[in-house]
Formats: sequence, C-alpha cells, structure tokens
Amino acid sequence: MPFRTSLPAFVIFACAPFVIAGCGAKTPDAAAPAAQAAPSIDERLVSTPYVDRARGFSIHAPAGWQVEDGASLGVHVVMKAREQILSSYGPFLPNMNVVSEPVRGMGLDKFVDYSLVNLKKGFTGFKIVNERYIQTQTHKGRLLEAEFESNGYKLQLIQLFVVHKGTGFVVTGTVPVDNWLQFESLFEATMASFSAL
Repeated sequence: MPFRTSLPAFVIFACAPFVIAGCGAKTPDAAAPAAQAAPSIDERLVSTPYVDRARGFSIHAPAGWQVEDGASLGVHVVMKAREQILSSYGPFLPNMNVVSEPVRGMGLDKFVDYSLVNLKKGFTGFKIVNERYIQTQTHKGRLLEAEFESNGYKLQLIQLFVVHKGTGFVVTGTVPVDNWLQFESLFEATMASFSAL
C-alpha cells in the first residue's frame, strides 16, 4: 500500500490564503551537516516565543508583527507585518505561518521530497531557487526557497521543514520576489528560532 499523508496538500493550502491575502539540488541525509549548537535568538525577533504546547512547537515572531491564531485559515499560527509593502506587482502583506501534520516514520528528506511533488503541482511556475540545511533551536531542518506565480504576483517563499516524533512541521514566509532581499534574513532568523517541543 503506498504511503499517504495530507501534509503536502495541506502545505499548499496553507500557503494559498497568504498569497491571496498578501495581494491587497537535493542532498541526502548522509551528507547533511552534523547538528550544531542552537543559534541565539536574533535581536529583530520578540524575546518571548509564541508557544503551542498542544501542537508541540514554539517560534519567535518578528518584532512588531501581528501574531494570530490561524485556525480559520487552516494553519496553526499566522505572523504578519502590520503594514503592506509596495512591490512592482502591487501592495502585499509580508507573512509567515506554521503548519504540522503526522508523517508516519518519514525522515526529513523524504518529507521534503514528498512535499515538493505536491508544491510543484499546486503552484504555477514553481521553481526551487535554493535548498540547504540549518540548525534551529532544537533540530536540524531543511530550508527551501522557491518562486511561483499567483494572482498576477511573482512571489518567493522560504519554507523550513522539521520532523520530530512523527510530526512534520513547515514554517513558511512569503513576499514578492522584488522584496525578497529585504525580508530574507528576517525570515531565516525567525525559522532558526523554531523549536519542536
């Protein structure tokens, strides 16, 4: 019987509301770097993390951003800038979210690969522009950066994938491609603050 999980479709679903709301080379585990000491919390983030004990994670949001329960959008938590930014495509609200789903024994790389198949199907022009491993507060994670098109916008997202005790977590940040350099390091710092509990 083939392995099935709802997570990749859920990951696609989780990204879609923020695209709409915002608009107005594979390395095997064996080659992954060894786990390192947890990074310090970046000064651009709030010092007290958002903690969701029921779902088993915590994350430090960017300072000054709104943090809201994301249940109505199909995600655990939504972090969004307080104001829209201007891009060549129009106004956009920079945002991040966290989702999770059971992965039934999948390792990190299998989880990412399985999710990628569905992300490529779910987004127009989906193209990976960068992949690498990072150390979060508690786990080795895999970062994926990709570009895609939605509602007349060319967008760039960054996703952190972490697997812990049978649960796959995905943290996603999205902005238009022409605003990417302004937000890239903030997104990465936020993702590095992620902890699986």
